[in-house]
Amino acid sequence: MNIEHSVHILLVDDRPENLLALESILGTMGHHLVKAHSGEEALRSLLKQDFAVILLDVQMPGIDGFETATLIRARGRSQHTPIIFLTALDSSDTNVFKGYSVGAVDFMFKPFMPDVLRFKVSVFVELFKQTAQIQQHAANLEARVQERTTDLTIANDSLRGEIRERERAERALRLLTDASSVLAASLDYDNTLQNIVQFIVPHFADLCVIDMLPDAGEPRRVVLAHTDSAQEATIYQIINAALPNGWNSSDPLIQGLQRGETQFVPLVSSERIAAYVAHAEQVALLQTLSFRSAICLPIQVDERTIGIMALLYSTSGRQYVEADVLLATELSRRVSLAIEHALLYRAKQQALSARDQFLSIASHELKTPITTILGYAQLLERRFTRLPNIEARNLNALHTLSDQCQRLDRLIRSLLDLSRIQTGQFTLDALPMDLTRLTRQIVDEIQPSLSEHVVTLASEEQPLLIHGDELRLAQVIHNLVQNAIKYSPDAGSIEVSVRANDSMVELVVRDQGLGIPAESLPQLFNRFFRASNVEPQVAGLGLGLYVVKQIVELHDGTIEVQSVEGVGSTFIVRIPSSLKSTLAVGAGRLDAIHSAQ
Repeated sequence: MNIEHSVHILLVDDRPENLLALESILGTMGHHLVKAHSGEEALRSLLKQDFAVILLDVQMPGIDGFETATLIRARGRSQHTPIIFLTALDSSDTNVFKGYSVGAVDFMFKPFMPDVLRFKVSVFVELFKQTAQIQQHAANLEARVQERTTDLTIANDSLRGEIRERERAERALRLLTDASSVLAASLDYDNTLQNIVQFIVPHFADLCVIDMLPDAGEPRRVVLAHTDSAQEATIYQIINAALPNGWNSSDPLIQGLQRGETQFVPLVSSERIAAYVAHAEQVALLQTLSFRSAICLPIQVDERTIGIMALLYSTSGRQYVEADVLLATELSRRVSLAIEHALLYRAKQQALSARDQFLSIASHELKTPITTILGYAQLLERRFTRLPNIEARNLNALHTLSDQCQRLDRLIRSLLDLSRIQTGQFTLDALPMDLTRLTRQIVDEIQPSLSEHVVTLASEEQPLLIHGDELRLAQVIHNLVQNAIKYSPDAGSIEVSVRANDSMVELVVRDQGLGIPAESLPQLFNRFFRASNVEPQVAGLGLGLYVVKQIVELHDGTIEVQSVEGVGSTFIVRIPSSLKSTLAVGAGRLDAIHSAQ
């Protein structure tokens, strides 16, 4: 049987215009369309050839669609040919049930959607082709059976071998795929080791042991999993007591592992167990576990063996074969990579912890001398201004010294705040307060010190009450206003407003300065981040907005920025009013913020 690209489709309808419509809809599919104007003509067409699907009109003179379908089903060759009824009759359950009872596979009620009809026909055409392919394959197999009876046994054995190999390959692929998911689930070192052994047992071993060798400052670590969890404690004690001697052994297996070579033990003997266990009673205990077969693999990082992974079969009665060694080796490679990532992640976390500790200590140590220097600089500045005949350059030098000390003091305060946030010690002293009064006070303090910028305040007359920490919110307002000044190098007006908006109180700071590039906006509140258009002309650590965001969020508030580069920026802080505030300050909330960093 030749399987052609196109197949035959039978169209049965007593009305030529309906046949023409069907031909128009299905003609683009590239198949042979055979038209029949009655049930009798349809039956004659079925005697000549097979069809992939029959589209049959229900209401026809003479033999109607139901009777035609019954006769089609009565003929053995066409009894399984799919029939789709096309009808303009009502879609009552009676008609539908009658159609299905005489062999219909589907009902389509006129007018129908052409795309739906084409899709349904294409499904049955594809099914017909696949069936024909199967039939052709079966016919070919039958011919081969008849022609090559002598070779049947060999062919069957070969086929079974291919099937077993395919199944083995599929199992191996599933194992490696699942292993990759498990290994990627955590970067924690201890969790990674535990996830590995718990995944491998029982998928690929009855016992899995990972023994990580001690390193400088790193204790030896053994993790294992067994199909019988009651045995794990005993095995753990034996391995911890015995294997340190084993690693110093001159046994070829141990030497091979130290060189980074996989070791395959098809059959575990009593002698092999005794080679690595120090005492006879430990040998007896391990023999009760009935180990049958083992694969031992090195765990390597930078081509250096840092541990071993042992896979053993025992209670299941299974035994490893050569093909399993390749799979185990690939599994070991992925395990080594996961452990390397976990070690790198741990090293990174330790480095971050050391950095945070350094920042905390350095900030505290720097704060005292800077405070002293700033105090004396301001004292000298006040004394010099009262003395006669003081040169302007000397006064300018003192002003510069005082300004730079204040700048250094702000930087140190930012580092201290960062340290407190990272260690969960950033706290609030929240009380009822008027945000309008606080904002006006800060603007009044800042404006006299400005020579080129003008800070204006727009606020409502009545107090806008919130529940908050006045010192921390003053820090928010100072940072936002000073940022607006700093990033407006060509001077200009800084507009500050405080207003009520539903259940929130909004603080808005707007400038006409450099603006922020669109690509920098998503990262603007990250630690140490600075927009690309401010380097190097504007100095800073990139901590101010990060600290501002933490303070606002501790007040159950939000902060957003709207900016166009070259036009200016607007920062909007929203804090719940005292009537709606749900401020939650405490160790639990601070820990949550700390863990999210």
